[in-house]
Amino acid sequence: MGLNGKRWLLLGGVFSIVSCMGPSTVVKESDLRSKKLTPSFFKNHYAKIQERLKKDKKLLQNAKKPEESLEWYLDAGSVARYAYDLNTSFKIWDFADRQINIYEQKLLVEKGFQEAASLLVNDLVKDYKPPIYERVFVNIFQALNALSMSDLSTANVELNRAIDRLKYAENIFKKEIEQAQKEAEKEKKGRQVQISDRTLSPIEKAYSNLDRFKAYSKFENPFVYYLKGILYYERGEYSNAVDMFKTAYGLIKDKEPAQKVVEKDWELARSPSNTKHYVWVIYLNGLSFEKVEKRFDIPLFVVTDRVLYTGIALPWLKERPKTSDSLLIQTPNRTYKTYRLVNVDNLVAWEFKQRLPSIVTKEVIRATVKTLIQYEANRRLGLLAGIATAVYQAVTTKADTRQWYWLPKEIQVARIEFKPNEPIRITVPNHPPKEFKFDDNVKDAIIIVRGFKPNDEVWYYVATFKK
Repeated sequence: MGLNGKRWLLLGGVFSIVSCMGPSTVVKESDLRSKKLTPSFFKNHYAKIQERLKKDKKLLQNAKKPEESLEWYLDAGSVARYAYDLNTSFKIWDFADRQINIYEQKLLVEKGFQEAASLLVNDLVKDYKPPIYERVFVNIFQALNALSMSDLSTANVELNRAIDRLKYAENIFKKEIEQAQKEAEKEKKGRQVQISDRTLSPIEKAYSNLDRFKAYSKFENPFVYYLKGILYYERGEYSNAVDMFKTAYGLIKDKEPAQKVVEKDWELARSPSNTKHYVWVIYLNGLSFEKVEKRFDIPLFVVTDRVLYTGIALPWLKERPKTSDSLLIQTPNRTYKTYRLVNVDNLVAWEFKQRLPSIVTKEVIRATVKTLIQYEANRRLGLLAGIATAVYQAVTTKADTRQWYWLPKEIQVARIEFKPNEPIRITVPNHPPKEFKFDDNVKDAIIIVRGFKPNDEVWYYVATFKK
């Protein structure tokens, strides 16, 4: 093959690989940033999901070979939930949970085209593997869906799954990191890539802000145990409720303002009341970090004594606002407020920091390999090939910013005492109050409040426990 043939083959390879890239989206990025989040917003997007589900029966059938990337199912379940179709939301997330279980059980090693191409392209050509905190939230939201559909048994099963997932999280994460490190080391040795401290220094400095985010205890999520404690209490399994509230308390002690709330729930489980009625208010407040792309210019020491500067793209955590600082809850006799139990931003940032070194290593290796390809193509094949590989490097240098978009920024809680048929008024600042009443048949209840942005609408879900 002549030089012209090689040039066109190179160009064809560039665009055939690039055409395979890109995340699966349920809601367009422009809509997320420009439109107010209202029930009609979610219903409009949910209509498109329903249309797809009707046309493509395989969407929820085979978790081993899903039709969409996993982040599509996570976001689609959220859109269905906030369109108030909890049953479809449950089905979509159940499918996502099965995909996650298959992955966790096998810890599949990507092979063939996909893994080979990811080195020369980016991680967007690989299947999305959600971080552990997202996997746990699948079961949390499934439990909340089940509670809102008055299915206490299924809610209990989902929380058991969440606890099991947390139990094995450290071992699974360790295997994932070992796998990523082995792949990176293999690629470094195979291409004689040396990563200099001078290359990594500007990156490490930029991400030093992650040091302020601390885990509760590695991957633990206190809300799992807190909600499980409430369910045990309502089932009359008071000793188990004591254990769950005690675990939640131990995780947040001296860390979160809801410590006193959990301590009182712990006391209640030790001395349960058969005459008093309680409402637990769970406030899913704001939106957690958004992953965006951040570019870095770094020095590479790859061609004799020359220093070449090139660009790499890495995921960056962009903070998003809370809906409000807290909720106000009023009964005829008393006013309460919610307190933060879980800082979800902490969960996200801590795990992100643990995964960051392997992400950076892979991206630096990719940048080095692409820079060498461009250098050699320009030297051996001429200007056109050099331009083609420069275009290739530019369009394939993309950060993997895929995520479950709709996770809350924090979870707040409160427990109030009420009397049958008396009004309970919940107020989110800058929003009209919402009033609830429970009749004589209701022993206790949970009210779930969901707010996204300060001026957007608020969602309410109710779960009741009969006498």
